[in-house]
Amino acid sequence: MSGSPSAQPSEQTQALEEVIFKRELNEVYLLIDFISGRTDRSLDKLTDLPGPAADLTTPPLSPSQVISTVCQFRYPPTGSAEVNGNNAAFLLRVKDKLNRLADPAGGFSIAFTSLFVGQRANKADHGE
Repeated sequence: MSGSPSAQPSEQTQALEEVIFKRELNEVYLLIDFISGRTDRSLDKLTDLPGPAADLTTPPLSPSQVISTVCQFRYPPTGSAEVNGNNAAFLLRVKDKLNRLADPAGGFSIAFTSLFVGQRANKADHGE
């Protein structure tokens, strides 16, 4: 993005940000839901993650703080470019950790399964 710092991003930039940030946020929510719903997995293992604007001296967040931080994110992000960048980087770190906790499942396979099961449940509800 060029121009003055207060310039609005182009439609193409906004579309790209939506695809990336919104998709990643939704995938993190799916992973949290998947892991929290299983007896053999735990969100308590969501450890060793520094916060969005953390430096090397900042202690990592607790699992509850990580989830709380993610739950505060919204699309479209409303912070400065620096804050939004830090939040996006944090979201990717959280997604990476959640994917390791969900293994062998991943965000896309969880989403596909949810869609498939939802469609089948819908058909069953309507007698199809």
